Amino acid sequence: MAFRNGEYQEALDIFKQLEHLLPQNVSPQSIANDLSMVHILKYVVLLSLNRDKEALQELDKAESIALNKNLQYGVIEFLRMKQEYYETHGNAEMAKDYKLKYFEAKDEFINRSKLLSVEQQKFLIELEEMGEEVKNLETQKRMRDLVIAGIAVLTLLVIAALIFLWRNYQNTKQRNLILYQKNQELLALEQERNMPAEKYKSSPMDEQAKDELLQRIHHVMENHDEIYDEGFTLDQLAGLIDANPNYVSQVINEKKGCNFKAFINDYKIKEACRRLSDPDKYSTYTIEAIGQSVGFGSRTHFYAIFKKATGMTPAAYQRIAREKTPG
Repeated sequence: MAFRNGEYQEALDIFKQLEHLLPQNVSPQSIANDLSMVHILKYVVLLSLNRDKEALQELDKAESIALNKNLQYGVIEFLRMKQEYYETHGNAEMAKDYKLKYFEAKDEFINRSKLLSVEQQKFLIELEEMGEEVKNLETQKRMRDLVIAGIAVLTLLVIAALIFLWRNYQNTKQRNLILYQKNQELLALEQERNMPAEKYKSSPMDEQAKDELLQRIHHVMENHDEIYDEGFTLDQLAGLIDANPNYVSQVINEKKGCNFKAFINDYKIKEACRRLSDPDKYSTYTIEAIGQSVGFGSRTHFYAIFKKATGMTPAAYQRIAREKTPG
């Protein structure tokens, strides 16, 4: 209530009291979830008070607890929060580092198929342990303090569960949006292929000029890493070769038989294949990180484009590449 009313210092004092209370009254098996939540709440309050360095220390404590107790879903969340912290504070290098750690932890979590329900069952067991300790409390005051702490922690866990469910909903919504956009792109491409040749009838370019422009396009595509930036556009490509974007689009359509997006994706997938086959240089990269490194902002989009181009998933491609690598 104090935090909601903007009384941040009072809220911080309350959380400090809760932090000291839990180690005294809660068994070691259940303290990890509770204490992590307390540190996160202190982190939020300290940020509201513009005490950023102290806030980061609280986030470090929460991450340390999660690591020591093997709470992998907690580690993933804290890595994401650190990435956001450094992005907000303009430290791009640290933000990039934690972004990579986040993807690695997330992939490991998915591979082990650890579900939130497992942690929820663990928490129910911890609640039973708390109940046994309540019976052994020597004074009514300590019992009352524990009940208050338990209610607070349970409320926080309910909020965390709701946040988890909300994010799952948002992720599903985002995946559906990507699929919709992909279908729209396919429809647009089909419509473009069916358009009559008169589309470029008024173009002043002859075949020699088209061939020369195509060579310049290929040179840029094979020698400039900018093409792997997320959101690389036709105008950027035209700028790199100092040509009119309309002419660049015309040459790609007529000479390559596809639109710009399909053309650029073909290069991105080829580069992704090369990186998936290079364990020496990209051994620390997750598949999602490799997809992002070549310009795919969405894991789902990367998998869909990759499978359409190669006939297999990136994971299957990487596995086969490693099996065929000597040594």
